[in-house]
This record gives sequence, C-alpha cells and structure tokens, in this order.
Amino acid sequence: TDASGAVSRRSYGFEARPAGVEPLAITSATLPNGNAGVAYRVSLGASGGRGPYTWSLNGDLPPGLGFNADGSISGTPTSIGTFGFLATVTDTLGLKATRLLSLRIGFDTVPSLSIEGLPDTSTSNQNLSFTVRAASAFGVAVSGRITLSFAPDGHGADDPAIRFANTTRTLEFTIPAGSTVVTITPGNASFATGTLAGTIRLDSSLSFAGATAVGPTRSVTIRRAVPVITSLQLTRGAGSIEIRINGFTNTRQLAEARVTFTASGSVDLTTSSQLTVNVQQAIQAWFASAASQPFGGQFSLTLPFTVSGDAANLTGVSVTITNSEGSSSPATAN
Repeated sequence: TDASGAVSRRSYGFEARPAGVEPLAITSATLPNGNAGVAYRVSLGASGGRGPYTWSLNGDLPPGLGFNADGSISGTPTSIGTFGFLATVTDTLGLKATRLLSLRIGFDTVPSLSIEGLPDTSTSNQNLSFTVRAASAFGVAVSGRITLSFAPDGHGADDPAIRFANTTRTLEFTIPAGSTVVTITPGNASFATGTLAGTIRLDSSLSFAGATAVGPTRSVTIRRAVPVITSLQLTRGAGSIEIRINGFTNTRQLAEARVTFTASGSVDLTTSSQLTVNVQQAIQAWFASAASQPFGGQFSLTLPFTVSGDAANLTGVSVTITNSEGSSSPATAN
C-alpha cells in the first residue's frame, strides 16, 4: 500500500520439502503415437519427491483407452485424432506435479483383408462367387464396400448385366471388433460376368475408428470368345421359313450365319442344303444403336427364306454363327 492508499496484491507459492528430497516432477514430455484398433500401453514417469506415487488425470483420453492409478495408459483406441489431458502425480509427502500431455491416434496399421476364390480369367455368361477373408482380428469394428467396374476389350461398350447378386455394382460388408468373421450384405458374394469381353475389377474401401483406407483389389479377365447361340426357333409359313437366332457375341461383332436344312426323304432340295448368310451389316447396325446398350453382347437375329413348295417338308435346321474368334457350336430346331 502506498502513501495515497493504492493497493497492489500478488500471490506466491512455494514448496516445503524435507532436506535431501528433490522436487517432484513428471518426466514424460511426449507420448508415443498409437494406432486405432491396435493395443496400446505407456507408463508415465516421475522423479523426485518421496514414493510411492499416485496419479490422476483431468481431460479426455482417446476412446478405448483407460488411465490407471500407477500412471499407465492402456487399452485399444477406437477413434483417431489428437487428445489432450492434464496428468497429476502426488507423492507420500503430499507434493504434487502436473504436466499437460497429448496423445495422437492414427491408423498406420489397417485391417488385413483379401478377396479370394476368383480365377484370373473366365468366360462370359457365368456367375462367379468369392470370399472376403480377414487374416487376423482387428481391435475395432470395420465396415467396407466393394465396388465393381468393367473395362471393355476393344468394343467400347459396358454391360449392365455385369453386377453383384444384389443387382448393383456395390457390396457392403462388416467385421466386428476382435473378430475375423466377415458379414456380406446381402449374404451372397457373387457377380455375373455378363456377355462382353473385358476386365472386371473389384476395388474395396475400409472404414474404421473414423478413418478410411484402401482395401484389397481383385480383377478377372473375360476372354474374347466365339459367339453363343442361346436359342433357335424355326417358324414355317405359306411358302416361307423364318429362323430366329438368339445369342450373344462378347466381341459385339458377327460375320456370317451358316444354315443347314434337313428335309423329308421324299423331298429333293433343289439348292444346296447349306446356305451362308452375311450378317455383318445387320449386327453392326444393332450394336451401333442406343437400343443395344442395355443388352451388352446379346442380339436377336431373324433370317427369312422363301420356299418353293410346301415348307412343312423341311423337317429341321442347324445353324452356326461366326465372329473374329471362330464359329459357335451348332444349334438345331425342328
């Protein structure tokens, strides 16, 4: 207080220790980083004062970690981020020391998964099953997504029929904390290879503890192949025959159809029983149209013929079709 009556105050603190007792201090200046889903343990250190020490903490530890009275932090962190807290150590004399610390949780370690059961190459019009496998248990729950994509081989078209069993191109899965059980939603882990040549690719992403990571990848090459006739229909009319060919060509290209007729024994086919029809232009027009896009490599081709005499005397037909890879297996109709 001065002569005018003005007052100034200030607080002072001091520590009274027995002779020979060093000041109490927390010696842990930094803490090692942890990884989400991976067991973590660290012990805080102190010096001076008179042991044994007791510890307390004020603030937030990462979820999944606990603070113990012996000054250790342990558990399996379930969230990423940087977390700050105030640690306090007290000795048997009642001396105290505090230190502000922080702990960073990242995800240097990611769940070890694989996509198994798929061949490197396959053919069109197949259904391929696969398994998502976890090599070991992970400390936190994991969710994931598998995305299917298709890269065409030379023909430049996509095929909507290339999709998972859930009729989409995405598939969800989950893995509980501490488990290797992978649950696919829905349960059928399979996809259709469609009717086009190209490469089907499965990419996955993982989510855990607030983090995202890239998961395993797998691809299957659908080889270029000869065309396939899925059905053949023969329709007779008055002085005419119509052949309807349904099938697919995974190159989106056809060259010709080879048609072989059979007739009753009393009939003499005036021309050769085998005819070759150039279908390249008709097929090119179909695959160039917007209407063909939802059908991949599928087509329906109608071949009309004029018949002299009674068409009923033609008892059957056999057809093969060709593309740049060769000829299909023959299909027959009566």
